[in-house]
Amino acid sequence: MSGASTPPGGRIAVPLLGVAQILSWGSSFYLLAVLATPMSIDTGWPIAWVVGGGSVGLLCSGIVSPFVGRMIDRFGGRPTMALGSLLMGAGLAAVGSSTGLATYLLGWVVLGLGMGAGLYDAAFSTLGRIFGASARRAITNLTLFGGFASTVCWPLSALAVEHIGWRGACFAYAAVQVFVMAPALLVLLPREARKAPAASGPTNNDRTSPGERGSFLLLAAILMANGAVQTTISVHLLTILQGQGMALTAAVAIGALIGPSQVGARVVEMLLGDRLHPTATLACAGWLVAGGVVLLALGTVPAAVAVVLYAAGNGVWSIARGTVPLSLFGAALPGGDGAARSAQFDRAGGGPLRRRPRADRPRAPDRAGRAGGRRGGQRPARPDAHDPSRSSARNPRMRAICRAKNAPVTVWRPIQKDENYFIFRSSKLSQPIRISTDRK
Repeated sequence: MSGASTPPGGRIAVPLLGVAQILSWGSSFYLLAVLATPMSIDTGWPIAWVVGGGSVGLLCSGIVSPFVGRMIDRFGGRPTMALGSLLMGAGLAAVGSSTGLATYLLGWVVLGLGMGAGLYDAAFSTLGRIFGASARRAITNLTLFGGFASTVCWPLSALAVEHIGWRGACFAYAAVQVFVMAPALLVLLPREARKAPAASGPTNNDRTSPGERGSFLLLAAILMANGAVQTTISVHLLTILQGQGMALTAAVAIGALIGPSQVGARVVEMLLGDRLHPTATLACAGWLVAGGVVLLALGTVPAAVAVVLYAAGNGVWSIARGTVPLSLFGAALPGGDGAARSAQFDRAGGGPLRRRPRADRPRAPDRAGRAGGRRGGQRPARPDAHDPSRSSARNPRMRAICRAKNAPVTVWRPIQKDENYFIFRSSKLSQPIRISTDRK
């Protein structure tokens, strides 16, 4: 990301959030992969209930996600993510001090609330507010950090369990979240520009078409399905490999391939991703995940190959789930300017994603309307195809040119001699481009 396009304080945002993601994922989502068995042995709780704590955390994370999006809209990402670290610290302390299943599950409820405010969903939304339409590269760079969460935290968790026990491991992670990450996020994370409040009055245009609503629901289903697969594999991978006759040390070695595979795939996406539309990237990632899971289940190829395919697809998926909403629905979505709001789908089953009301969108100048105004007449209604924000989101040629030239739209206006065309202007293009408004 060039310095010219980097907002004030933007250079520290990705490294800071990257470290936060490594620790947050490692102390929540990946925690039970190492601690579940020691917990069950020490307390006598059924392993199913121990692992079920993680499911409770994910459920609470999904429930709170829409509220987190609104909080980021209203207060910004700094206080929201700092609060997430505090909640994760409190949840980890509760899990570590639990004496029964009820208090254990209650600890995961608190931990899940922190996950909703402190993991990728909130981080992507925060980056969307900081970087705007150029957030794709920042999101990719952030996921490079997050890809090492299991690689870094699984050995740390195992070392902590060996020396201070599983309760001590929870307390150690809690201390890092409360005394290190929360203050760092609150003080060092750059302050985003405040958004102008949206008009609250209802309008005839504040609606979503059946096609848009269908796109939301389809995206929700896709992301929820992958979320279920990711959760199952991440928590039970070592058990699955041992069930196939693999020793624990060998299973851990295979599992350690997840982090490098995710990061390697994300580097490839960062280098080549601009050549593909984010929806194509999402489709490729889905095929890799499905192929890896099927090969792992069949056992017809070495487990390492299946795990690498799965991890590579999952690594790219983490990027695509943050960039697809920005590409399909624009940067005006509630919950972090749309940069990653639909990433909450795989946690909450779909937040209140809505396009910004058309009345709030900038409109292109209308020469005929101005002339009518001078004559005292009413400004005539413009066809929907002449709404620049909708055309830029719907017209495939406009999107293709934006991707090919890596040029965000800064000015839209209809050409004076032909109302069926727009002049496309961008800060990165010296010459305007004439594009038809036809969406076909």
